Amino acid sequence: MRLRQRLRAGWQELLTIIVLTVVWCLLWGKADAFTVIGGLLISWMLVALFYLPPLEITGRLHPLSAAYAFVRLTLDIIRASMIVATQALWPWWRPSGAVVRFDLHTTDDLIITLTAEAISLVPGSLVVEIDRNNGVLYVHAFGVRTAADIERARCQALDQEARIIMALGSSSERQAVRALAAQRRADARRGPHHDGGPVSSQPHTASVDRSKTTSREER
Repeated sequence: MRLRQRLRAGWQELLTIIVLTVVWCLLWGKADAFTVIGGLLISWMLVALFYLPPLEITGRLHPLSAAYAFVRLTLDIIRASMIVATQALWPWWRPSGAVVRFDLHTTDDLIITLTAEAISLVPGSLVVEIDRNNGVLYVHAFGVRTAADIERARCQALDQEARIIMALGSSSERQAVRALAAQRRADARRGPHHDGGPVSSQPHTASVDRSKTTSREER
């Protein structure tokens, strides 16, 4: 029994080192041999010298979903880089932004960390605060002027989280993401009006989509 506990603790430490190394490479924006080896050494020193809470993995790796999430993140970075560059070079464009609150549908530390990293890697969006206990992210979105822009930024961030959950989440979390996707498709087919009455303009408040937004335009 004691041997099994030691093996489990060693496996959790190894996972912690791997995740910290991935975060290190994401922060540097490259994954060459020097960066990876340096990240492994620094991660090992952090685990050996400082106490870290155990990394609980609630799901498992789904290779196809993980590959899709990586490809979509790469495309989002390329597209957002072109948009931000165009806005920065346009002489008559006046910058504006908004701080948007996202209520995530997971409290898993790994998924929250990877979601925050993925959002911050895309030019034009930056996570400014994380409420780990409640699973809430506050993201500064660049180039936001209207309520439609805020909603677009909200959907893009939640899509990042959904793809990461599909790659690493538990069965219940993956099922919740599928249910949300089906609900969005149904809402899109119904359009702005359904059964002769207007649809509420408030955002969805289901457990998988409880986001509220606040914006502040620069004066």
